[in-house]
Amino acid sequence: MASGGLSAMPVGTPEQVADVFEKWFVEGNCDGFNMSCAPLAFSSLLQIGLMIARYVDPGSWEDVVELLVPELQKRSIYWTDYAVPGETFRENMQGKPGHPLLPDDHPGARLRWGK
Repeated sequence: MASGGLSAMPVGTPEQVADVFEKWFVEGNCDGFNMSCAPLAFSSLLQIGLMIARYVDPGSWEDVVELLVPELQKRSIYWTDYAVPGETFRENMQGKPGHPLLPDDHPGARLRWGK
């Protein structure tokens, strides 16, 4: 266990990190995780914290998605049923296939790149 920010951070293989998450989930009656990755390659360390990171190495997130999430899914503590499989976070949260961006009438839509 490493210490960083205001929270503990499990460090180790995907299985070791999943062991800690599973313990928190089962024994702590946890209903979700806010994950942040340290900017280190997985071969060095996989660090998952419970705080929003100030900086992120995209490779760390790839490690989480490709290595940790499947392990958590095997343990049935991370969802596998998506409303719009293989599409964007927005499409899955809203359950609207083919709508990966804010609607044109949303105030944030005017801030899109390339417009």
